[in-house]
Amino acid sequence: MDRKNPGQEGANRFQPGSNVPPTGLWLTGRMTTTDVVPTLEHYLEQVTEIEPVLREHDEANERERRLVGPVVDALRDAGMFRIGVPRHYGGASLDPRDACRVVAALAEIDSAAAWNVSIAAAATGIAGIFSPDLTDTIFGDDPDAVCAVSTAAPAFVTEADDTYVVNGELKFLSGAHQASWFLSIAAILRDGQLVTDASGQMPAIHLACLKRDEVELLDRWHVSAMRGTGSTDASVSAAVIPPSRLVRVEHLRPGGCFSDPGFQIAPWNGIAMETAVSVGIARAAIHDLQALATTKIAAGMDMNKIAQRERVQHNLARAMALVEGAWAYLTVSLSFALEHASEVGGPLPSELKAALQLSAFTGADASARAVDLVCEAAGTSSARLEHRFERYHRDVHFLTKHASKSVERVTNVGKMLLGMPAGWPTLDL
Repeated sequence: MDRKNPGQEGANRFQPGSNVPPTGLWLTGRMTTTDVVPTLEHYLEQVTEIEPVLREHDEANERERRLVGPVVDALRDAGMFRIGVPRHYGGASLDPRDACRVVAALAEIDSAAAWNVSIAAAATGIAGIFSPDLTDTIFGDDPDAVCAVSTAAPAFVTEADDTYVVNGELKFLSGAHQASWFLSIAAILRDGQLVTDASGQMPAIHLACLKRDEVELLDRWHVSAMRGTGSTDASVSAAVIPPSRLVRVEHLRPGGCFSDPGFQIAPWNGIAMETAVSVGIARAAIHDLQALATTKIAAGMDMNKIAQRERVQHNLARAMALVEGAWAYLTVSLSFALEHASEVGGPLPSELKAALQLSAFTGADASARAVDLVCEAAGTSSARLEHRFERYHRDVHFLTKHASKSVERVTNVGKMLLGMPAGWPTLDL
């Protein structure tokens, strides 16, 4: 295989959306022409296989504020960190809709594990905007390599001869503890001044790629929800990187072996997977309410189970309608975007980006509202620690505050619909 030109060979060997049965060859690393790619069904079976490990260590994740070793190992052995890796490197390059189904299934078991998988998959696609030589370095010998990504605040880069020097702090690095590479938005300082874009008003956005030994993890992830994600910060002090590890972000549509439509709709593929975590949490809450309703006796003299209560029946059905309606909106929005990427290419039109943004917000918001309904129906059981309702409630509401799905994004779309600048950079990519 020609490592100097992986994109062309990958494009010739694999067709977007191909669906072939899994074999053991898939776990051998860089693919050969005899290898096959695992299907969605294979991944869902793997979720079932690793469920006992995820449940056994769930409390340890919460206590340690990161995924503990056995959970990371189980995810890696099941190929979960490969769902967003190009097939050229031995990954699965799952259709984003299928990837969302896998993430949602994981989230029904462990929201932190699902979040880490979704972020790793999204970061892989973002890494694709770097040169093929760099992505060869990252994934060529290790298709299970995890990249952590920070987009909350830029690192600062200065030019030094033929290299760049990076300083600053990287924020909200989900999965940082198992990551071997770190991606961060960056701004260039020249003579002490920010290098701006064509408007002269905004910094020119770059992406810097750093090795694990070039960053120092900081113990800052002290939160009440989604604790197991390990979404801590890191500092970078005078890290010297070559030009190949700094790229100007004009768009997120990589080429070569990252040319499948799923990569071409970035960052929406990653945002959709984040939304799938909220959906999975809400589905778990609904399932737990169904189980509780058949065993819990309602207060009163009649000794009926709470399944007989009209409020429980109403809330359960309404919660399911909210979640599955939001899921359908998310899936349809992804389908239209993928169709455009496959048949037309180039930037997504504004109406498709608006739909993707609104469906992401709606998925997170509807999931939170559904869990509220579930907790109301569960009564005092929703606060008892032998159940998981309280955990579902804090996790799902925490996710509504995430930047890409917060209520402010609805206003950004409203501006777009009125012909005004959106004010949210993601909608301009």
